[in-house]
Amino acid sequence: MVEENQKQDKHKEPARIFPFFIIAHWARFAYLGLLGVTCVATAVYGFWQLFQPVTQTTGTLTGLTTDQSHYPLTSYTLLIQTDDNQLHPIRLRNNGRIHTYLQTHPDLLFTRVAIQQQAGVATLLIPLNGHTPPIREITISPLFLLFTAFLMLILFFPLAYPALFEHRSSATDWS
Repeated sequence: MVEENQKQDKHKEPARIFPFFIIAHWARFAYLGLLGVTCVATAVYGFWQLFQPVTQTTGTLTGLTTDQSHYPLTSYTLLIQTDDNQLHPIRLRNNGRIHTYLQTHPDLLFTRVAIQQQAGVATLLIPLNGHTPPIREITISPLFLLFTAFLMLILFFPLAYPALFEHRSSATDWS
């Protein structure tokens, strides 16, 4: 009887360190929560992008000049005027280059660029002489976002519920 108890004691797991166990337990839940939130946000954003009626495009303009003055792009709001006579605001970056996402149709040509001071005092129209700034479409597809969310969901379940994915032997261990 004593020998059986000694054998059972040998097979017991070593005692867990209490603070480490608590930290590891909550770190796992924090990781799973972050993964779940990212998965849901990616899926919602991809689903929302599927129903956008316009094409998102991005363009780059550098060194806008007039006859006498150079206008620094960090202190002005840039407006793009398309051939349908609508002005589209552009977000500025502090490195002198403009990278923007325009909610506009891809077949509209840019006819002129308007630089407007942030204080709203002056507006200067700069004709582009028929030159269209380089425009390219965003390459991130909404379907790619949904596929990414699906892959993240596949990774989420084995981490959240490891007991469902453990290998269990059908043979009974009699030793």
